[in-house]
Amino acid sequence: MRFGANGGASVNYEPNSRGGPVQTGEPTHRPLEIHGIAGAQAQEKRREDNDFVQAGNLCRVMREDERERLVADLAASFAEVRHQVRN
Repeated sequence: MRFGANGGASVNYEPNSRGGPVQTGEPTHRPLEIHGIAGAQAQEKRREDNDFVQAGNLCRVMREDERERLVADLAASFAEVRHQVRN
Protein backbone atom coordinates (compact mmCIF):
# COMPACT_ATOMS: atom_id res chain seq x y z
CA MET A 1 0.00 0.00 0.00
CA ARG A 2 1.39 3.36 -0.94
CA PHE A 3 1.63 6.21 1.54
CA GLY A 4 2.43 9.61 0.11
CA ALA A 5 1.31 12.06 -2.52
CA ASN A 6 1.31 9.42 -5.30
CA GLY A 7 1.21 12.09 -7.98
CA GLY A 8 -1.10 14.39 -6.04
CA ALA A 9 -3.70 16.10 -8.23
CA SER A 10 -1.78 15.45 -11.47
CA VAL A 11 -3.50 13.37 -14.13
CA ASN A 12 -2.09 10.25 -15.75
CA TYR A 13 -4.67 9.67 -18.45
CA GLU A 14 -5.46 10.98 -21.90
CA PRO A 15 -7.43 12.89 -23.04
CA ASN A 16 -7.49 15.33 -20.14
CA SER A 17 -8.15 19.03 -19.66
CA ARG A 18 -5.23 19.69 -17.33
CA GLY A 19 -2.29 19.67 -19.72
CA GLY A 20 -1.39 16.16 -18.63
CA PRO A 21 0.42 13.48 -20.60
CA VAL A 22 -0.32 12.80 -24.26
CA GLN A 23 0.40 9.74 -26.32
CA THR A 24 3.66 9.99 -28.26
CA GLY A 25 3.88 6.61 -29.93
CA GLU A 26 7.33 6.12 -28.46
CA PRO A 27 7.95 2.73 -26.86
CA THR A 28 7.75 2.80 -23.08
CA HIS A 29 9.96 -0.24 -22.49
CA ARG A 30 13.02 -1.58 -24.20
CA PRO A 31 12.68 -4.99 -25.92
CA LEU A 32 13.00 -7.99 -23.61
CA GLU A 33 15.45 -10.68 -24.66
CA ILE A 34 13.90 -14.13 -24.35
CA HIS A 35 14.94 -17.68 -25.13
CA GLY A 36 12.48 -20.34 -26.12
CA ILE A 37 8.96 -20.24 -27.50
CA ALA A 38 6.93 -17.09 -27.15
CA GLY A 39 3.77 -15.80 -28.73
CA ALA A 40 0.35 -14.33 -28.21
CA GLN A 41 -2.11 -16.29 -26.12
CA ALA A 42 -5.80 -16.48 -26.84
CA GLN A 43 -7.74 -14.38 -24.39
CA GLU A 44 -10.42 -16.03 -22.36
CA LYS A 45 -13.90 -14.97 -23.44
CA ARG A 46 -15.79 -13.06 -20.78
CA ARG A 47 -19.22 -14.34 -19.99
CA GLU A 48 -20.53 -10.83 -19.46
CA ASP A 49 -19.13 -7.61 -20.77
CA ASN A 50 -20.60 -5.66 -17.88
CA ASP A 51 -18.19 -3.73 -15.69
CA PHE A 52 -20.83 -3.05 -13.04
CA VAL A 53 -21.76 -6.59 -11.99
CA GLN A 54 -19.03 -6.89 -9.37
CA ALA A 55 -19.75 -3.47 -7.86
CA GLY A 56 -23.48 -4.21 -7.80
CA ASN A 57 -22.93 -7.56 -6.08
CA LEU A 58 -20.79 -5.86 -3.43
CA CYS A 59 -23.40 -3.16 -2.84
CA ARG A 60 -26.13 -5.77 -2.39
CA VAL A 61 -24.25 -7.50 0.45
CA MET A 62 -23.52 -4.23 2.30
CA ARG A 63 -25.63 -3.17 5.26
CA GLU A 64 -27.80 -0.07 4.79
CA ASP A 65 -25.50 2.13 6.90
CA GLU A 66 -22.49 0.98 4.85
CA ARG A 67 -24.27 1.84 1.59
CA GLU A 68 -25.18 5.27 2.94
CA ARG A 69 -21.55 5.99 3.86
CA LEU A 70 -20.37 4.74 0.46
CA VAL A 71 -22.82 7.01 -1.39
CA ALA A 72 -21.89 9.98 0.81
CA ASP A 73 -18.17 9.40 0.18
CA LEU A 74 -18.69 9.08 -3.58
CA ALA A 75 -20.91 12.16 -3.72
CA ALA A 76 -18.31 14.20 -1.81
CA SER A 77 -15.60 13.12 -4.25
CA PHE A 78 -17.74 13.76 -7.33
CA ALA A 79 -18.68 17.21 -6.02
CA GLU A 80 -15.03 18.23 -6.41
CA VAL A 81 -14.94 17.37 -10.12
CA ARG A 82 -14.81 20.45 -12.30
CA HIS A 83 -17.96 21.29 -14.25
CA GLN A 84 -16.12 21.01 -17.59
CA VAL A 85 -15.05 17.45 -16.78
CA ARG A 86 -18.51 16.42 -15.58
CA ASN A 87 -20.07 17.59 -18.87
